Amino acid sequence: MARSLVSGPFSSRTQERDGGLWIPANAWSFYTGTWTDTRIAAGDYAMRKTAADNAGQAVVPVSAYMLQKVGQDPNWEATYATIPGTTPADLAHDIRGFEIQSIDVVYGIGTAANDAHTYDAHQTTFANAVANAVVSTIGGTLTGTLATATHATPYVTRVTFGTPYVLGSNVALRAVVLEISWDAAATTVLDYYGAYVNYDYNLM
Repeated sequence: MARSLVSGPFSSRTQERDGGLWIPANAWSFYTGTWTDTRIAAGDYAMRKTAADNAGQAVVPVSAYMLQKVGQDPNWEATYATIPGTTPADLAHDIRGFEIQSIDVVYGIGTAANDAHTYDAHQTTFANAVANAVVSTIGGTLTGTLATATHATPYVTRVTFGTPYVLGSNVALRAVVLEISWDAAATTVLDYYGAYVNYDYNLM
């Protein structure tokens, strides 16, 4: 039987472009209002907000579900740069870790329209004994419009990152969240099903 032998470091310098990750609504954090984990039917589940005239946020902890690479690209190390006919740039990865391209938000609006429905993506950097550093609208200009009108079936709205975002930018102690803000009318019933993250990746 033929065998393949590999000697020395093994890595891929180019990313895969077919990554997808579903984060269900019961993994979100909800601020303001009463939300109930609801079984609509077999295989069909959502967090349902009890009708009330209030506004708040739902937060998807994206970085809790994706691997973050930290530190400098090892292919830039001096030992690699000494290979004849190459430079560090020749050997560098195009990305390291997970690079978010877009996020599909799945939700339903019933009984009465939302007054408003918006989103943002935030990056929080932590350090000992100092204030948390928060950067909003990560990933460049975010595009996509969350619906406010009622509909008999759920919406799927894509939020596209104008500049694809490498999770944590390869820096330690960073958390990334997608925050959905809603402003409900008195009889609005909201269902949040979850979010599907579309990403490129390079893990080797």
